[in-house]
Amino acid sequence: MSLKKINQPELFQGNMDNKHYFEGWYFKHATQDGSRTVAFIPGISLDTADRHSFIQVILSPEVKTYYFKFPIEDFKTTESPFSVTIGENVFSMTGCKINVNDHITGMNIKGTLHYADTKPIRKTFFMPNIMGFFAYIPKMECNHGVLSMTHQVSGHVAFGESLSIDFTDGKGYIEKDWGTSFPSAYIWIQANHFEGTDDSFMCSIANIPFGLFSFSGLIANLHYQGEEYRFATYNRTKIKDYIIEENRITFELIKGDVSLKCEALLSEAGALKAPQKGEMLRTIKEGLGGEVTLVLNRKGKAPVTLISGCAGIEVVK
Repeated sequence: MSLKKINQPELFQGNMDNKHYFEGWYFKHATQDGSRTVAFIPGISLDTADRHSFIQVILSPEVKTYYFKFPIEDFKTTESPFSVTIGENVFSMTGCKINVNDHITGMNIKGTLHYADTKPIRKTFFMPNIMGFFAYIPKMECNHGVLSMTHQVSGHVAFGESLSIDFTDGKGYIEKDWGTSFPSAYIWIQANHFEGTDDSFMCSIANIPFGLFSFSGLIANLHYQGEEYRFATYNRTKIKDYIIEENRITFELIKGDVSLKCEALLSEAGALKAPQKGEMLRTIKEGLGGEVTLVLNRKGKAPVTLISGCAGIEVVK
């Protein structure tokens, strides 16, 4: 693992000789009015039984999901500038081009999207990416990278001949995961359709295996009015009143004299494939039309309430 890749998690972190390995990028897009949300997940699955590349697609509302499988040879990546290419499909930090066909349903998804003014997270030597100093520990089961907390989106995506989505003045978000398996249990929340143009939030609380033991790991980041508030296991954030109900998650994050209360409401969800020992065997549920309410408390300042629709939410128990 090179320092360059640790500091640039968007780059391909593995190699094609890896076994029981996965890597996937997550590109989410919401229309200006929040009426439609689409996410593309290009990636690779490197296991001995079924090595392949793939593109998963999530459309909301109503939630529909698609899994497009490609030969492993169709996967290409570049570092400068960064890009991931699978067949005719290209994904980068400046946009994406999609052209895939579902041979079972006959659905063709085609379009081009452009990104502007991406918002990376704050980095230091001890926090080279969202994982903090855990980024320097090799062979973690699942690694996470946040590539853009929010950015502008323009362009169109067509789902067959019946649906064309205009993303003019839309909002986007980019992250990724890599390793061997998703955590056995976790929650993931992402929202950036707040009233403030650049306000954005992501959070994951997961069961993290670590040698012979495991622990509950937290990574969360809030961009609010140009300021970044990082809540994480590695900066000693405390989690209070953590409750998972069928369609509702609530908790409070406390770091020093700053606290953040979160309520996430999950509406409909669609099935996605997830990695287990590198193989896309598990099925998880994700919704893109959830609602997130945050209450930010800072010493000496009045509480601030932030509300976003078009929220991505996953709950795996």
